[in-house]
Amino acid sequence: MATGCDTFVALGNSTITKSTIFAKNSDRPKDECQTLIEVPRLNHETNSIVKCQFIEIPQSETTYRHFGSQPYWLWGYEHGFNEHQVVIGNEAVHSKFPDNISPGLLGMDLVRLGLERGNSASSAVNIITNLISKYGQGKFTKNHKSSNYDNSFIVADPNEAYIVEAANKEWVTKKIDSTIGISNIYSINTDWTNISSTAKQTSIENKWYIESQERLDFFKTFSNDEIKGVKEGRGEFRRIRSCTYLNLFKGKLDLNIFLSLLKDHSNGENPSENIQLNYSNNRSICMHYGENSISNTAASLIADLSQDKNRTAIYWCSLYTPCIGIFIPIFCEGNLPEKLSLKSKEFSKETLWWKFHSINKKINEDNNTKSSKTEFVRSSFLPIQKTFIKDSYIIAKEAQTLINSGQKIKANNLLSEYMNNSFKKVYNLTEEINKLI
Repeated sequence: MATGCDTFVALGNSTITKSTIFAKNSDRPKDECQTLIEVPRLNHETNSIVKCQFIEIPQSETTYRHFGSQPYWLWGYEHGFNEHQVVIGNEAVHSKFPDNISPGLLGMDLVRLGLERGNSASSAVNIITNLISKYGQGKFTKNHKSSNYDNSFIVADPNEAYIVEAANKEWVTKKIDSTIGISNIYSINTDWTNISSTAKQTSIENKWYIESQERLDFFKTFSNDEIKGVKEGRGEFRRIRSCTYLNLFKGKLDLNIFLSLLKDHSNGENPSENIQLNYSNNRSICMHYGENSISNTAASLIADLSQDKNRTAIYWCSLYTPCIGIFIPIFCEGNLPEKLSLKSKEFSKETLWWKFHSINKKINEDNNTKSSKTEFVRSSFLPIQKTFIKDSYIIAKEAQTLINSGQKIKANNLLSEYMNNSFKKVYNLTEEINKLI
């Protein structure tokens, strides 16, 4: 059962730069390779069909250029971003509904479909909720050897952000006013912005409706947080931790705070404590597999969006555990290095994700993040990380200047070359680290 993942966002009114910042840790089975892929904008024939993971649905006329963090065997994404600076991440949540006989859309399908079809956060939200109403999502009995669950999402762009939470074919949305974090637990009560038209009737038919409520409480009505795995995953603690920490720095939030929060190993019992890098449990925002868990943070994203066209957006992507890894700068206006998108079911020395997996495995052998191996790995990545942060914003401004003057090809070449060089530095360093530890 999925018990991991944390997603959070801060709008421009809460950040130093006045830009929206989105972040997610994707927690998946520890040996499930997940890498970043690039898909161009495409036009499709009328009445064409798109095959999602388990079902087929009508294709849209145009699908936007986008990048997605994709487990090797899935069609959809854990998180991603598109040419319109729409960024989406999903979480596993658990409702009272019994398993459906046949599958609907997976949460990862909905992330991809929202990115392919949404040119703003609000339009992506409408696309996702309409698809949920029509095709459903959530648990199903014929699970095709895959875990399945209900879903929640954060959907953001440079101007606004929303939470979407789903239970079977019912859904609810909430527009975010400053900062918020979500985890593997429903979070919207009566404070919703929109709700599915059938939610009340469905709750009545299932005898879940709370007569005393003036407005339907989505959490209390549909959530099933008593099932095995939900409490073990400590989603409530992780959500309180992220929300509290973001609120502590509201108005002062920046990339570095988001980097730190994705690396956090606080158990959440003191949600306002400083960032904890040395962990005593494996159910924190940064997740490592261990005796009680087969899950690990498999990929991470920080999207530092751009509202004023002074620079391009920068998407910081980490492969595997962020607290002992590095975030690589990615630009939607450039092209990914081909090797960055390599993925495989089994270990491959050519795949960067597996190189980070190997580093994590060697550190896990010590069962102690205070070990000399841990400190060596962190100190090895730190100088390059600092250089990336310094140089990327300069490159982003140069590229945007070229784009503003109509030189998109030059901007693409500039960003593609920079990403390729960045990839090579990280690739070579992971090889060296693996030899030394």
